[in-house]
Amino acid sequence: MYSTSKRILVALSSHIPSLKPLDYLLSLPYFLKANKRFPFLSNSEDFSFNDFIFSKMINNRWSALERACCDKEYAKIVARGLDNKVKIPKTLCIIIINSGTTADEIYKSIVPFAGVKCIAKPAHSSGQPLFLNKRITFDEVGKFLAHAKLDYFHTARETQYKGLQKKIIVEQLIEENITDYKFFCAGGKPLFCQIDIDRYVGHKRVVVSVPDFLPMKVQLGNHPHINEIAVPDDLAGMLDIVEALAAPFDFVRLDLYHTNAGTYFSEFTFTPGAAADRFSDKAFERTFYQRIEEKLGSRSLQFVP
Repeated sequence: MYSTSKRILVALSSHIPSLKPLDYLLSLPYFLKANKRFPFLSNSEDFSFNDFIFSKMINNRWSALERACCDKEYAKIVARGLDNKVKIPKTLCIIIINSGTTADEIYKSIVPFAGVKCIAKPAHSSGQPLFLNKRITFDEVGKFLAHAKLDYFHTARETQYKGLQKKIIVEQLIEENITDYKFFCAGGKPLFCQIDIDRYVGHKRVVVSVPDFLPMKVQLGNHPHINEIAVPDDLAGMLDIVEALAAPFDFVRLDLYHTNAGTYFSEFTFTPGAAADRFSDKAFERTFYQRIEEKLGSRSLQFVP
């Protein structure tokens, strides 16, 4: 699941309290490995998007609404309250877990959903889901539970996840291997969209401009890049939903699914990639942060280590 070095860091993190200097030190190895440098201070002309994300992780200035939106169960309630036009995958079951929860208990809890078009995933973290419309083995359930038991805060010290109740959410499966539309928003406005295609089989990605939806000459992360993408048939309605859902937040990545049946909410993400996903163009990464700063004005987060 994790490399040896990451398992050591996660184990170390679980014994160290959340204080800003300590959060900085424990997040730093991930930032260094991904970005090949130390984080820049906010007054540096080189301060860029990943420095902005790192600063949000460390400063721990999350509102109660932002923290609630990190829980997939409550995020759906917030999304529905912000815009009744967005479709919400139906929640079928919530399973509370703790360190003593066994694979046998989880297996028995999800047996009633075997063969049903639904999916199980940790409500408090990210990771590989369990597709229940297919035959699942006890071993698969055990691996899924082991991941679900992890405290996501300790994987990279993303402070918004600290203290979230651990639980598994079983919900309606909209489509298998569905395309993800991830809108990066500041000041309630989408700035660009990351589109992930065939996420679980041959994952590909393209970054497009908003609102024209044209592929951009920049890559994000290490997934194979494609140069064209079909424009959603109801793009204007989709962008209306994006703006409604992003409105309460200074910065958020808003994840949606778009199908023939309409636009579905997926999740709110406040520190995309935990400051470890790199753009192929460093100049774009700096320019992107400058656009965020323009949208936020005096609300732009200042980072002091």
